[in-house]
Amino acid sequence: MIDSILGRFSNPSADEFIVEGRWAVEALLQADKYQIEAVLKVERTYPDFDQSYLHITDIWSASKAEISKLLGYQFHRGLLALAKRPEPVDLD
Repeated sequence: MIDSILGRFSNPSADEFIVEGRWAVEALLQADKYQIEAVLKVERTYPDFDQSYLHITDIWSASKAEISKLLGYQFHRGLLALAKRPEPVDLD
């Protein structure tokens, strides 16, 4: 299962976006207008994070090396979130 989650983070669909970093991920999780698909964190980082947000979405852990390989760059923020883009707002 973790392989399919990692794959979604490496290649999000056109209707998905990725947020990186604890503060940005927490802001996303607290916003009502986004559907959060999953959160990926570096193993053994932010131990309190799981308890605070597990009721909202699945939280997956992987090694820093696995996440960096997946992303193609040195990952150092510790958290990623995958979310659905909201429907466009009609301005007319």
